[in-house]
Amino acid sequence: MAGRVAWWLVVAAAAVAAVSGPACRAAADEPWSRWRGVDGAGQGGNAVFPRQWIAADWAWSAELPGRGNASPVVRGGRIFTASADEAAGMRFVTCHDLATGRLVWKRELPGPFERHHAQNSSAAGSVVAGADGVYWMWGTTAGIHVEAFTHDGGPLWQAALGPFAGEHGAGATPALCGDLLVVPVDHDGTSFVA
Repeated sequence: MAGRVAWWLVVAAAAVAAVSGPACRAAADEPWSRWRGVDGAGQGGNAVFPRQWIAADWAWSAELPGRGNASPVVRGGRIFTASADEAAGMRFVTCHDLATGRLVWKRELPGPFERHHAQNSSAAGSVVAGADGVYWMWGTTAGIHVEAFTHDGGPLWQAALGPFAGEHGAGATPALCGDLLVVPVDHDGTSFVA
């Protein structure tokens, strides 16, 4: 239950940061479309966040399936994130309307689950949203997978990048550099960037 509560708080906090306050509205031209924001520095511009969140501080909340460590990202009036329900054997990429929190689409990604560090999850890596699509990577010892979707949730392509070796579980996040999707495969085996 605590993981589930934490997930909707993260989504709600990101929604508030993106749609309220003059500093946040001014930064809306630069989407928070990747892990750690516009330039990967984790900077929120001039936004000032409350020291303690109360219900009046967020515009909406949404229940997400399962749990995960993925950070929500914002692009084109939508908020995207990833989660996993290990008991159901399913990973999810979800898209909500940024202004209302309404679920726009949810993609289910079945696949194997394995043991991982207690502070990790089977949805540890964050989504990245670019001009041409939404991308997410996940992995198990059987393989690292990259999934690509349209902004409307339709499948674009998938790629399998080989096995993953590590005792804590996969958790990397792809990044976009212009039109290039950069996929880090950093693990106890031979690491590479695809």
